[in-house]
Amino acid sequence: MAKLVQAVVRYGPKVVRPRALRDHELAEWLAGRTGLTRAQVAAVLYELSAAISFFNRAGMTLRLAGVGTFRPTVRNSGRMRIRYNMAPELRREINATGAFAGEIANRENIGVDPAGYKALWDAEFPDDPVVLPT
Repeated sequence: MAKLVQAVVRYGPKVVRPRALRDHELAEWLAGRTGLTRAQVAAVLYELSAAISFFNRAGMTLRLAGVGTFRPTVRNSGRMRIRYNMAPELRREINATGAFAGEIANRENIGVDPAGYKALWDAEFPDDPVVLPT
């Protein structure tokens, strides 16, 4: 018996991600918008990373306007981690209707409920049907 999560992973909508943007490409893009040189922007990005590390290691939360909040937390094991909470205005921009310009695989399955995922899975794998949680 298959699990619902298997069907969601197979048929659920997901962003098709091309290659990752490299830091020098971001620096060039930002340089074109700010009047700074690519090298200056690259230096600022490097120092921003250092600042997040420095202040979070000191136990301080770092808030970046328009970006979000970086907050240090500790796990039960004692390992530190940084929690990132997206700024509300950034979330609104990303979620604005029609704003996403990338590709979404399985776009037709946006809004499908568990019964719909079960039907998709069971049609392709009739010998291994999905068992919905009760």
